[in-house]
Amino acid sequence: MAKPSVRAKHTGISRIDQKERNTYGWYVRAQVRGRAYAKFFADASSGGKTKALEKAIRFRNGLFRKLGKSVAPKAPRKSKRKAARKK
Repeated sequence: MAKPSVRAKHTGISRIDQKERNTYGWYVRAQVRGRAYAKFFADASSGGKTKALEKAIRFRNGLFRKLGKSVAPKAPRKSKRKAARKK
């Protein structure tokens, strides 16, 4: 069985690979009640790509838990236009 990809989709977490600047890691971004939070987890200082991702996920989950926000992505809202056309 194949191992899941390290680049799997994680809400609020992006992969940064900039060869020109020698920057590799995971960037966590979240906005709660109008306030923005961000933190970068470098592969080199975290012990590798997988460990950096794990730290980023823990940071994001802890931040959301502290702020009372769900980690699960919201379901897309239904458009009011489409509902109006069906009537």
